[in-house]
Amino acid sequence: MPMTDDIKKILESRHNFPHAVLGPHAVEDQAGKFIIRLFLPYAKTVKLQLKQPSKRVVKMNKTAPEGLFEARVSARDGKTINYLYQVVDTQGHVFELHDAYRFKPDSLAPEQETLFKNGRYDRLFDLCGAHPQTRLNTPGVNFCVWAPAAQRVSVVGSFNHWDGRCHAMARISTLGFWQLFVPELKTGEYYKFEIKSTAGAVFLKTDPYALQIEDGPQAAGIVATLDTEGGSDGRRVQRDNQAPWIFPLTGSSGQTSAQELAIADAELTVLKERGITHLEISGLYPQNSGIASYFAVHPALANPGRLQDFIDRCHRHGLKVLVDGIFS
Repeated sequence: MPMTDDIKKILESRHNFPHAVLGPHAVEDQAGKFIIRLFLPYAKTVKLQLKQPSKRVVKMNKTAPEGLFEARVSARDGKTINYLYQVVDTQGHVFELHDAYRFKPDSLAPEQETLFKNGRYDRLFDLCGAHPQTRLNTPGVNFCVWAPAAQRVSVVGSFNHWDGRCHAMARISTLGFWQLFVPELKTGEYYKFEIKSTAGAVFLKTDPYALQIEDGPQAAGIVATLDTEGGSDGRRVQRDNQAPWIFPLTGSSGQTSAQELAIADAELTVLKERGITHLEISGLYPQNSGIASYFAVHPALANPGRLQDFIDRCHRHGLKVLVDGIFS
């Protein structure tokens, strides 16, 4: 295989649009012929397990010692190619791998770019972060991050041995947004972004839009979901002109703990009967603790589901929730 500039960038882990090389690509001037490429540095051998258009196994050729594999297959009559990789790594472990580069990357619409440039993209959290979703009937997680000065960005975790040479993301905008859909990942997966600067420096960054953060100094992001339907019964507390009577839900430390968030429904009923209108919680971001993501509460306090459950139960009892946070 000729060493093109694109191939060289893949091998040196500095390509900003790896979908141009990896995954399935139609062979020029050969109708129905495709070449499928995989870059997996820790793989010893790889086989292609085709699901469509026909079920068969094809051995992939290792075309570069750095870990580039390829195979040629046929898919006539407009049929799509669906496949898995059967991998034997350098330690002798055998596993199956879904190809992230089978899924076309997104692109930013002109109106999105305009909103961002004007500082008016007020729902950037819908774009950035880790979002479980389904593409081509395959569940997985879509990752997106803004890193305008990066030469290369990868998403790393235990699913790829925290190896930034794998799962390199595509730069989908001149503004510096990077995106990759990783199939078959699930909620609870720990991850970070590995960034290679234009000067060649490589470092890890926690996702600033992560909904859940690992407890500890590593502060990896954790793939999580939120209930966006407005609680288990879909109700919201109605606005009114009643004078607020605030009850601070804090312990002796002056901070809300996980124990306070587990307040029983019977106690919420008593507070409402006594005229309490609001519960105040603090400690979502404890002082001097460092904030890895403003979209995730401190892991010692709660996870997204537990916090949502607490707020939902308060709303069902007609109680509003105030958050006292110090963002530093």
